[in-house]
Amino acid sequence: SLAIGEKALGREHPDVGKRLSNLAALYFEQRRYGEAEPLMKSSLAIAEKTLGPEHPTVGIRLSNLAELYDEQGRYGEAETLLNRALAIDEKVLGPEHPSTGIHLSNLSGLHWEEHKWDLAFAQARRATDIYVHQVRTQSSAAEKERTRDGSRREPAENRLAFQWLIKAAWPLSEEKPDRRAELNEAAFAAAQWANLSSAGAALVQMAARFAKGQGPLADRVRELQILNDEAAGLDRRLIAAVSSPPELRSPQDEQTLRTRLADIDGRLKDSNGRLEQDFPDYANLANPEPLSLAETQAILFPNEALIEFTFAGDDGFAWMVTKTDTPRWVRLANAGKAVPDEVQALRCGLDSAAWRGDGEARCKKLLSVTFTRQDADAGKPLPFNFNIAYDLYKSLFGEFEQLLPGKRLLIVPSGALTSLPLHVLITEKPVAALASSDANDRKASWLARSHALTTLPSVASLKALRRTEKSAAPQPYMAFGNPLLIGRDGQDRRAFDKQACPELNRPLSEPVAAVSEAINPAIFFDREPANVQAPLPETADELCAVARSLGATRDVVYLGARATEKMVKTLSADGKLGQARVVHFATHGLLARETVWFAKTHAEPALLLTPPEQASDEDDGLLMASEVAQLTLNADWVIMSACNTAAGEKQDAEALSGRLVPFSMPGPARCWSRIGMSIRNRQWR
Repeated sequence: SLAIGEKALGREHPDVGKRLSNLAALYFEQRRYGEAEPLMKSSLAIAEKTLGPEHPTVGIRLSNLAELYDEQGRYGEAETLLNRALAIDEKVLGPEHPSTGIHLSNLSGLHWEEHKWDLAFAQARRATDIYVHQVRTQSSAAEKERTRDGSRREPAENRLAFQWLIKAAWPLSEEKPDRRAELNEAAFAAAQWANLSSAGAALVQMAARFAKGQGPLADRVRELQILNDEAAGLDRRLIAAVSSPPELRSPQDEQTLRTRLADIDGRLKDSNGRLEQDFPDYANLANPEPLSLAETQAILFPNEALIEFTFAGDDGFAWMVTKTDTPRWVRLANAGKAVPDEVQALRCGLDSAAWRGDGEARCKKLLSVTFTRQDADAGKPLPFNFNIAYDLYKSLFGEFEQLLPGKRLLIVPSGALTSLPLHVLITEKPVAALASSDANDRKASWLARSHALTTLPSVASLKALRRTEKSAAPQPYMAFGNPLLIGRDGQDRRAFDKQACPELNRPLSEPVAAVSEAINPAIFFDREPANVQAPLPETADELCAVARSLGATRDVVYLGARATEKMVKTLSADGKLGQARVVHFATHGLLARETVWFAKTHAEPALLLTPPEQASDEDDGLLMASEVAQLTLNADWVIMSACNTAAGEKQDAEALSGRLVPFSMPGPARCWSRIGMSIRNRQWR
């Protein structure tokens, strides 16, 4: 490609500069620094000559070359280049532009490596202030859309700057103890921004769905989206204007664009302020604001301890906040490297799916066992390693151990920890290494035995939960499950045989509808039809048993043909869903990335219900997270009983994913129930 460009366009054409830069990037990834450097220099020289020395593209090429020097330990040369790149963007795009924040973040990382903690912290603080300003003045939906062309970014996608702030704040707090409280506060907020995750994609869809509705909230969301779209267009035009050759640039046009952008930013800030004032619950869900340490302490109960984890490079950091104690902040040395392997090793002892494909080799290596995938498929007990569970407990909670007795733990995980149920950690040195028998299982000092654990998607979610009073809903229960699925061979009819709870007294208020023998899902599923998923007839037994224990009637247990997305929405619209104190879903759960295989829609988490014969916006068989956000709920508990509510096969799972929660059953049976967020809240977070 480079040779063609040089021959057809000439060696100094801007497109040739791009191709040089791309080839240099490949060499850089391969650590072939000697080959990458001359290509980067040539690419930079072409940009300087054809576009001018103060062009944003020149800033990008300077930053790339600086990164190469940084990798080689040539810090002085790297700093010179990064300072020049920063000066270009500050002058051309403005001191508050996200691209300026990128250069500041890179400088922070460079100064951290040089142990210049003060400089690293100050530059990371500037970078994060830029990103926070962006998310506070713009709606989530438009913000996500604009990240595609790089013109705007949101904090979840610029977590590196927040990580540099945390990494710099820690040694600086040891160097300057008088600033420890200030630095702790800044790092605690940065961790909350850094831990924002791909759950944001679901919030984007939520905003889009609300905007299609009617009423004051829909009007306000549409107003924000229009302003954001206008700002995005102006931003692209400004970058194009300043990227034009010098002879084509118009300073007057550029200033006009800057003035219009500043005006829209002001209108966005005002519109967001009115949205927060008039619709605080929506605003809190769409753009959650971090809590300060004092705010967190104020809403905790005396018997609670909130512990937040975040990972930055090789290290991890954790905060423990209680009602009355001075907040604790600790560094978890090398946790960023060790925790992912330890989590995966424990998952190998919890989930047979971890042994599939390449997982078998990794599990055998992590656990040093001869156990095989065939053993897992045959149902043999998985090799859960007690020693690893204990070591991980000590590395995560060891610094807080003396403060834990008597506390209910509110955990905000991140990274690999989002895919592990922390209940299975071991609090005392185990006698046996592996869980080889039920007796060993019963003797183990599981963390769940000594502490009640609640997993929160964010620190900010605690504030929303504490604003909610206990439900006054008059009905005990409503449930949805056992969707009509036919399996891969299309012949599995087990789900069709369990469409009601026969042991419950009261008859159904409406008959079970007849369902076509040959549902054709190809009209609305792109790749693999959803109804070829395995049927789940056991979920009917589960829901009927819970209904019986709660004294519910059979008409509130929606199974089979009644377990549809349309039914859920109808019950929400007429107020019946909001009359249940417990709402229970038992079906297949899909992570955001997995819906891509099924739905002609943007990827977001979903629950699979009975597929309709003809798909529509009202019912495509997938109850998406953004659709759940619009349901009218008044429940103390919302239970999602599905495989992927545990997000067990994925590292760094989404914040809207749940966890695998163990609980004991009366009698000899023991049960591991994959339950999602069972929280007392009027909005399903």
